[in-house]
Amino acid sequence: MVKKKYSHLNNIIKYHLLWVIYLYLNLTWINKVFSKKINVSNENEFKNAFNSNNSEIVLLSSFSLNKKYILNSLLTNNIKISGQTNNITLNFDNEQNGFIFNSIENIEINNLKFIGNINFENCKKVTIKSVEFNGLINGNNSDISFYKIKYYNTQNIISMYGIYLNNAHLKINESSFYGSKPISNYIIFSTNETGINVNINNTSSEMTINNSYFSGEYISGIIKVNVQSIINIQKSDFVNGYSTDNGSILNVINSSILINNCTIMNNYSDKSGGSFYLEDNHSFTISNSLISNSTADLDGGAFYILDGTRHVDIPPEDYNHKLINITVNNMSNMYSYSEFGENYRCGKKVTCAVLAAANSSQLYVEDFNLNDAYVYSKEGFIIYLYEYSNNFDENSLNNNQGLKGVVFGMKLTNIIQMSDRISSLFWVMDSGYLSLNK
Repeated sequence: MVKKKYSHLNNIIKYHLLWVIYLYLNLTWINKVFSKKINVSNENEFKNAFNSNNSEIVLLSSFSLNKKYILNSLLTNNIKISGQTNNITLNFDNEQNGFIFNSIENIEINNLKFIGNINFENCKKVTIKSVEFNGLINGNNSDISFYKIKYYNTQNIISMYGIYLNNAHLKINESSFYGSKPISNYIIFSTNETGINVNINNTSSEMTINNSYFSGEYISGIIKVNVQSIINIQKSDFVNGYSTDNGSILNVINSSILINNCTIMNNYSDKSGGSFYLEDNHSFTISNSLISNSTADLDGGAFYILDGTRHVDIPPEDYNHKLINITVNNMSNMYSYSEFGENYRCGKKVTCAVLAAANSSQLYVEDFNLNDAYVYSKEGFIIYLYEYSNNFDENSLNNNQGLKGVVFGMKLTNIIQMSDRISSLFWVMDSGYLSLNK
């Protein structure tokens, strides 16, 4: 009986011993595969580390790379490149060279200054954090996150965009981006070259921006999106944008856009939409944001909204020195709440309107306040409605269709109108409906 009891105890000890050995071997294997840290100080050491499996490469000093480096999933699924300190620089001698990552599961680059280009092809998770980045980024069918980065481009070669995204997700947190002469159009461009709007994670394109700063430096536009996307921008600044296209800070089509608690200042477009150009979007909502000194050569000093925008909510804003402020065109609907503007100036050679609607669009404004304006407007400074098409039907107004402007609650203070036309504050051209209510 005693012998049998001790035999059972021995079996328990053997079982636990085998379990400990099993855990040890597994932990050793995991450490070998996923935590293989390699310190490097020159290109030769970096080359060997880059081609090893599942490496974490730590740069102990600054150095240059003289060729292009390509990594694909046949070699590894995980790679991390970081500087031992944040003043270390990894530089590609030839500005056309850089990294190409193809079908890598996890990529992390952090704590260094990077000069060169990076292409991400079909990469599931890309994280760039605490990096000063000088060069071009191309993301194709990849998920990319920026955290505490500073981005700019000083290359000699001119590129249309600094960051080019094809069917990709982008998350930006606590980062700053700057335009420059080498970026001829926009800092960030998101598109879909295939027409299939599903990326590697089987979801449609998304762009999320939080607590970040964007400056076009009076040279570049900031963001252009021509693929169906969900765009969410919170607590960020967009300043000094310049675009030869429409919309200097945001040129977007076919998307849903939410902007909250942002500052938008000193932006200019050669065409329409000084700050925003919005075409055929599903929704656009902006709230608790400051907009100042936004100008367009054509329509929409701040906003130009075209085709089928379902809803626009524009609470407290400061409009300053611009031409047509908000223009909705071609069957768009816009709703504006608690709009405030002041210090408006407009000269003799341009047509200015704070609110303009055209071609069967509908404009609804509630709680509108405008202070201190000095203008020579000839065709409706406050509201300008114009219908270029000849098929206007009065019955369409009863069916909630057709060109329409409706205002509930308007306060105008110190508006100095220099034009000699009687209807210079409110103007309806050809056909349309205008209603002013207390």
